[in-house]
Amino acid sequence: MGNLRTKDLSKIGYHNDQLRSLVIGIISKNFKHHSKQQLLDLLVDIKNDPEAFLDDELTSKIAEKVIGKTDAPSFKTFALRDEPVYCKTYGGKGIEQSAKKQMELANMLPVSVQGALMPDAHMGFGLPIGGVLAANNAVIPYAVGMDIG
Repeated sequence: MGNLRTKDLSKIGYHNDQLRSLVIGIISKNFKHHSKQQLLDLLVDIKNDPEAFLDDELTSKIAEKVIGKTDAPSFKTFALRDEPVYCKTYGGKGIEQSAKKQMELANMLPVSVQGALMPDAHMGFGLPIGGVLAANNAVIPYAVGMDIG
């Protein structure tokens, strides 16, 4: 690689720090045997016409960043239900209000099917101790009532 530096990239119009970091990483891995002038010419071409470089495996990420294309998130979010699913409560008078609220929140998860609170239920970390939550096609590790003891 022809000792390409961020200062060189700034001179040709690469002012974004993330873009310069991306360019240095790609250049150092894939363009080791190119001269500094060849690299600068290539980068100027990418900056001037990024669409022409979108199909190239090595330069597509640089071109996408120049255009401003962002990756879609690698996850999907879900909103809570408007109303909680049915929850059978046994011995409701002796159950702490905080445990009931915690169970209500768990029953608003989009994967919740049904819940239950036992008479000795009290607040836990993910779910109340003495709480049970049935979920559709999901395993929720903290949907097991657990506390310090």
